[in-house]
Amino acid sequence: MDGSGDGGARSRDVTRLVNLSDAVVAIAATLLVLPLVDQIDAMPGATVAEMLGEAGQQFGAFVLSFVVVGRFWLVHHTVFNGVREMTGTIFWLNLVWLIGIVFLPYPTELIGVVDSDDVWAPVLYIGTLAVTTLAGLAMHAVIARSPQVRAPGAVEHHDLVPGVVTVVTMLVALVLALAVPAVGMWSLLLLVAAPLVSRVLARGRRPAPA
Repeated sequence: MDGSGDGGARSRDVTRLVNLSDAVVAIAATLLVLPLVDQIDAMPGATVAEMLGEAGQQFGAFVLSFVVVGRFWLVHHTVFNGVREMTGTIFWLNLVWLIGIVFLPYPTELIGVVDSDDVWAPVLYIGTLAVTTLAGLAMHAVIARSPQVRAPGAVEHHDLVPGVVTVVTMLVALVLALAVPAVGMWSLLLLVAAPLVSRVLARGRRPAPA
């Protein structure tokens, strides 16, 4: 026997895992809008302008989290591109990643309704992002360092620096939100600098021209 059957089974396992992840992401993204729908039932007879004014903070939280979920999905798709075999480590890390995605609507609802001086809503939100990002980075590292799980000729994505920078930035934002409650969700603006830091570090790692 040449083992091709086992290879096909492992490939199907990866496909099922990716399909499951896609479905969970789609459901989580849909759940984000439900608080806005509930707002309509809670304000019978109100005008559209009144509803939008009342739900302004919730709407902002929805847009932010929808973009975040979309970004998480895009990175997940890139990491799994060309993967042909699933290991137990990849499965469990992906499960942690999915837990973060599924849980995100809860802190999203919190930051949409609680007072802006409540420190724990942004801390829970940013902490959820950090855990999800860290799980994704760990999956990326495992896949990058396990050539046997990738299909021959698959495009390799070995650069972990952007992911590391993002995780570190989120942890800094988390500490800042906890230490300075007035900053709150604004600490996530630190992520704007993450791509620049990644590029600087990448240039620093390039060999000097001969």
